[in-house]
Amino acid sequence: MTTISDDALLHLDDYVRGQLPDDAVDSYEEQLFARALAGDASELGFRAGLVNAFAALSSSGTLALWLTKRSVKALIETSTQRIMQIEVDPARPSVPSLTSDFDILITRIPMALEGVTRLDAEVLTATGEVVKVMPEISFDPADGALYSCCERELAIKASAAKTVTRMWAVEGESRRLVVEIPM
Repeated sequence: MTTISDDALLHLDDYVRGQLPDDAVDSYEEQLFARALAGDASELGFRAGLVNAFAALSSSGTLALWLTKRSVKALIETSTQRIMQIEVDPARPSVPSLTSDFDILITRIPMALEGVTRLDAEVLTATGEVVKVMPEISFDPADGALYSCCERELAIKASAAKTVTRMWAVEGESRRLVVEIPM
């Protein structure tokens, strides 16, 4: 396995985003292309793999974890993948059966979102340790629900873990718990 230095990735990132000073671009290109021809520019392979992974997630509709009702409808209408839809009742949550054949799982979580302009989510272990924070998740208050989307493998692994998901309405420095779902 080839090791890629952080400096090489940062330099390539600066180059791709047009952030290198004009007087450094020519020398960087010459050096990068020479290393690439010699088979010593592993950061290019890494970047290509990353671009391909994001393109695959985007085309499958699973790049965004949080969707709106409108984007769920569009995904269902355009996807060639098998989509399973479930609804989680926040008052009586239960681990869904994921034994049927599907590629993408869409979970609808009904909740009142009137007046909410920003929503953050966090996932905690059964012991209360925060394992994932998702700031500013996508939602439409008019939907009356949140929609999450993930691929089969992630859905199965997530359903096997004992977690608590909390949704917070955020206004300035204050947070208000909208829903807590133990799974």
